[in-house]
Amino acid sequence: MTTVGFNQQVCKVCGTKSAQVEMGMRSLWKPYELDGRPSDSYRSSLYMMMQRCISCGYCSQDISRAVESAAVSIASERYKKQLADRSWPDTATAFMCASFIAEDAGDFSAAGTWAKLATWICEDDRTHGDHALIARHRAIAMYLSAREKHQHFAKGEVAELLLLIDMMRRCGNFDELAKLAAAAQELSSDETERALIQFQLDLVEDGDFGRHTIAEAMESID
Repeated sequence: MTTVGFNQQVCKVCGTKSAQVEMGMRSLWKPYELDGRPSDSYRSSLYMMMQRCISCGYCSQDISRAVESAAVSIASERYKKQLADRSWPDTATAFMCASFIAEDAGDFSAAGTWAKLATWICEDDRTHGDHALIARHRAIAMYLSAREKHQHFAKGEVAELLLLIDMMRRCGNFDELAKLAAAAQELSSDETERALIQFQLDLVEDGDFGRHTIAEAMESID
């Protein structure tokens, strides 16, 4: 069970003290959709995951802690532009800002994950499809950089490829998807993984860019 409260936190970057949401015990997410997204009952906790300093705009799960480069990140033009852009949902902006901080610190795995979570927030609000696409493209780029740096972002290489395959399908990047699918098929002898790969390829053949669940993929092999 996830517990939520408020606590006074001192921003590590600027020293400002403010009341921030603090999540206590957290339920473990079980992936529901092909991109790892949890079901609706778990997804609500995403909106309480990030803290934001009321003074400098530092965004983090815990603003009382920060990487050394955080101050430089939040002073950057792209950070300030994202923070000021009111067309984005507030929570998605916090995730995108956290992604910038992680990238600047060289943590491409975290940068990809924060951008992916921004994608989910934008898609929950159906009026933010363009923003979801921007966030997803960023997540893909960060995850590809993570792979180059041997930074892991899923449980095993095939799981990483499956995540990228789904995100690329959602963006319509079918050519690159086909390469990753071929690599995943070579690596995996697991029936479930191979079923997920084939399901994605079938969706591509149908020109399907939409969201799908793991259960749908499993039904396709029953």
